[in-house]
Amino acid sequence: MIFPSESRMIFVGLAMAFSGLPQAFRIFLRRSSDVSLSMFLILLVGQGCWVWYGLSHRSPSLVVMNAAAAAINAAIITLAIRFRRK
Repeated sequence: MIFPSESRMIFVGLAMAFSGLPQAFRIFLRRSSDVSLSMFLILLVGQGCWVWYGLSHRSPSLVVMNAAAAAINAAIITLAIRFRRK
């Protein structure tokens, strides 16, 4: 069951999760990866922990927003590796 406060938190969390999209678009459009991969890897691990925590506490807002953020960060990592200068 999702309570009204959970719905609001999902909305707010998704807005924050999508904050990584401009970075992903920039990497894709410029075909260049001037980002710190270690930062995004650390974020990805942390978001994975929050997803696990949300699942264990049955909190849809934690699961949805952190899973979305993790997916975006995984895309940033993938793009950064793909377009890394050699």
